[in-house]
Amino acid sequence: MQNLEVAVVEELGRGTSGVVYKVRHIVNGEFYVVKVIDLSQTSSKKQAQALKEVDILKQVNHPHIIRYYNSTIQNQMLYILTEYASGGDLQKKISRYKYTKRYIEEGQIWAWAYEICLAVKYLHRHKIVHRDLKPMNIFLDKENRVKIGDLGLSKILKAKEINTSTVGTPLYLSPEQIRHQPYGFKVDIWGIGCVIFALCAFDSPFNGDSLLTLGQNIAMKSPKSLPPKYTPKIVNFISLMLEKNPKNRPNVRESIEMIPSFTKKNYKRPKSPRQNIVRKESPVIKITEESSSSETIFPRFTSQVLDKTMKYSLKKSLPSNMEIRPTTHGTKRLLVASSDAVRIVTAYTNNRFNKEDKPKFTINDLANII
Repeated sequence: MQNLEVAVVEELGRGTSGVVYKVRHIVNGEFYVVKVIDLSQTSSKKQAQALKEVDILKQVNHPHIIRYYNSTIQNQMLYILTEYASGGDLQKKISRYKYTKRYIEEGQIWAWAYEICLAVKYLHRHKIVHRDLKPMNIFLDKENRVKIGDLGLSKILKAKEINTSTVGTPLYLSPEQIRHQPYGFKVDIWGIGCVIFALCAFDSPFNGDSLLTLGQNIAMKSPKSLPPKYTPKIVNFISLMLEKNPKNRPNVRESIEMIPSFTKKNYKRPKSPRQNIVRKESPVIKITEESSSSETIFPRFTSQVLDKTMKYSLKKSLPSNMEIRPTTHGTKRLLVASSDAVRIVTAYTNNRFNKEDKPKFTINDLANII
């Protein structure tokens, strides 16, 4: 069983599929995210969905998609270690702007729309349908760049395969999903349209007092009007993505073509996250690894140097007529061991966590938290 070597910093959120924690790697000190799913408390369908998410994450490698690093199962708990996006999700960004009564600039919305489309284009090229695109599943890194996450409802479509299952968040379900009709990649185009609409209006394009009313509005009514602040170009962009008939919606390539040229010219591909977790050599670990046998704990070289040093220091400090007893092997072993202990404590002190960042729990404590 592979140890993730992380410690919990704080809880980021809870959902029906599990709990998400911000963690710090105990070796390299960097932040990551661990999604914890209790397999013993979930149905066989949910278990299959969780394991499928891991399989899909392993295949994905794109700068605008949350990167997968590792996973393990301990005591019927599935732990998925992924990239940490420090900017939070788009839903939090929307709430922040709504609270301060400010609109998001159209240029920023176009930039995010372009990055979302690039990520979805990558998924579709690899025959993956996300099926749950919404503001809460789209994250931002420290540079305000998009990172699509939560691929738990994603599906890999085989050649000419058409899906009919109704999955996703009700507010963002497409009309064909509401009607239980066959659907394909165009459900993600509908999802992008809903996300861009929410960034402009701080609300979903369709609402309802009940699931039945919501479903009827999605399938039959037009979306709400956008604030007059935004140009006809972005209004038309959203309207085409929210076409009831999927055949009338653009595909992801056509969607990218509709994005303003200045947005695409100003785009700079972000640095891809690390392919693998880089382990920075810790002095504590290095010492303990080197101290795995008596030969390495008490090397001959150290013994010889210690012997010469002790004789020299004793000759200088003791009276000339006093006899210097030979240093026994046991004494040398004790002194070297004491020296190693001092080095270990010093190394730990120099590399310990800051008090405010010190993790509260370890990975083994997560099962007891939930």
